[in-house]
Amino acid sequence: FENSVKWAVYGTDDAAKPIAQWRKLAEKTDTTKFPFEGWTLFCDGTPVRYVRVYGLEYNDQNGIMAREITVYGRQE
Repeated sequence: FENSVKWAVYGTDDAAKPIAQWRKLAEKTDTTKFPFEGWTLFCDGTPVRYVRVYGLEYNDQNGIMAREITVYGRQE
């Protein structure tokens, strides 16, 4: 989310749930820009099957752009 300076990551095991029922896994609330190498987030290990990333605040009017989002975990 290169153009987004604030964002949040949500997860759930049921994609049909409304976002208000998804669990917030991580968030970036400061206004620093992304470093070239990106961000690495570590979550508490709560099992989820689906992940959403929401841009909350942008630094320009072009919206957001994610080059790559990779999620790692174990299959339970």
